[in-house]
Amino acid sequence: MSLTIFCGVDKTGKSTIARVISEKLGGEIQHYSKPNRDPYEYFYPALEAAKTKIVVCDRHLLGERIYSKIKKEPSQWKEGDYERMLKQLGEMHAVICIVWEYKELLKKRHAELREDYITADEMIKVQRLFLKEARRIAEEYPGITVLTYKPTSNLIRLLGKRV
Repeated sequence: MSLTIFCGVDKTGKSTIARVISEKLGGEIQHYSKPNRDPYEYFYPALEAAKTKIVVCDRHLLGERIYSKIKKEPSQWKEGDYERMLKQLGEMHAVICIVWEYKELLKKRHAELREDYITADEMIKVQRLFLKEARRIAEEYPGITVLTYKPTSNLIRLLGKRV
């Protein structure tokens, strides 16, 4: 059927958007966080479920790679598995939507929520890396539809060229 993945820095509205889209499409929502085991095995159930139903993911494969770069930790992905999963997402014509926000709003939300995992400046770096990775995926995996969405301005942008 279909797989739609919402990714981005914390506090941008991913969970809310994923829930609304899931309800509108009559799909199943799956929530992911930092993998507690091999990332390929952790994230693969969404791909499997999407073979027979509409699946909307609140977070998925990109986050672990991006947050590990910011936290200067080694990625948990085994060599080649991340790209292999992207290839599979392309073959199933998945949609990846990067949800992002203005820097000032991210800093405000960070302060209000007393976030302690990452700093406000790290949140902005994480967001920048999500957008950079989205552009790369759009260029290298034409089967994946890559969008960016900024909730406060209701701006949706398609990345990459589609035939």
